[in-house]
Amino acid sequence: MQKNYIKYLFPYTETFDKKKDNMKKELFSRLQTIENTGVLERASAEGVFSQGLVSQEFQRQLCEQLAELLTSEEMFAIADRGEITFSMLRPGADRNIQQISDVEVEAYIKNIVKTQLEVVTSFSIVFTPELVEKFYGGAPKDVQIALPPELHQGHHNRWEEFKDLMTSGPASIILLRDEEGEAVSKWRGLVGHWDVINRRDPETLRGQLAVDNYNNLLHGSDSAESVKNELKLVADYLLEQSSAE
Repeated sequence: MQKNYIKYLFPYTETFDKKKDNMKKELFSRLQTIENTGVLERASAEGVFSQGLVSQEFQRQLCEQLAELLTSEEMFAIADRGEITFSMLRPGADRNIQQISDVEVEAYIKNIVKTQLEVVTSFSIVFTPELVEKFYGGAPKDVQIALPPELHQGHHNRWEEFKDLMTSGPASIILLRDEEGEAVSKWRGLVGHWDVINRRDPETLRGQLAVDNYNNLLHGSDSAESVKNELKLVADYLLEQSSAE
């Protein structure tokens, strides 16, 4: 395993309605199977993996299974109907207005989210520089390259700073579901505007948690196509890490 990136992987699923149609039931049942493997959550994952309590073979199998589920026909069909969105809590979440740990931030977010959306599954990875490029390359990168860094700590532009942030620790991927087909818009409404300095809304998660624009903490897909693309990028990453020597 290169750089032990995969040691941060610890997926788990929350409860869901067993009476959904067979396609969804099979998908969520398989996610539940991954949960039942006993891989731990964010707070203790690094310690458990570093102690060798989870074998590399087990990690490889887990990555392959999760990658298969993320890019399955069932998952993409649900995404096309607008029932699933891709959300992410970025690294460095312990730097927040409420001065709570990153694990507490994740729990706080999920409690708020449950008023409108179902948490289907959650897992954490550490972004590689290559994955950041694939995830945010193109227009987002071009915009940030033209901007000065937020904190001016040895970076030439905002993109360098952002890339450094995104590779600095585990990011939590959270798949959210809305049976009404409004998963993308509901999550983005909960998240709030990216510019928390000039457009902070205390009714949104960024407004309640983010200190500044250096790390506004959260990511949300902007369309069903983005959901599928981001699922595939993460699935490809998992397969790359599972096959790394």
